[in-house]
Amino acid sequence: MRSAPRTCTTYFSGRCAITWPSRGPRLPVDVVAEYHASALTGVLGWWVRADFPHGPAEMARMCREMTQPGVMAALRGIHAEGPR
Repeated sequence: MRSAPRTCTTYFSGRCAITWPSRGPRLPVDVVAEYHASALTGVLGWWVRADFPHGPAEMARMCREMTQPGVMAALRGIHAEGPR
C-alpha cells in the first residue's frame, strides 16, 4: 500500500505537468509536492487526533487557503519582492 504523502506527491506532480507542459516550474516539482503532501498529512493527523473539530468541507477550505497561494507562488516564481 502506498503512503498518503507519496500518493499526494504523485498526484501533485502530475497536476504540475499539466499546468506547465512547455516550461517547468521555478522549483523542482518533487520538492514542492513533498512539502505540500507533508503539510496536508500533518494537518489530517491533527484533525483525527483532535476528534474532528471541524467538518470535512471546512478542513478542505482551510487547507486550500493555507497552502495554495504559497505552493503556486513557489512554482510560478512569485516572491514578496516580485517575480524572479
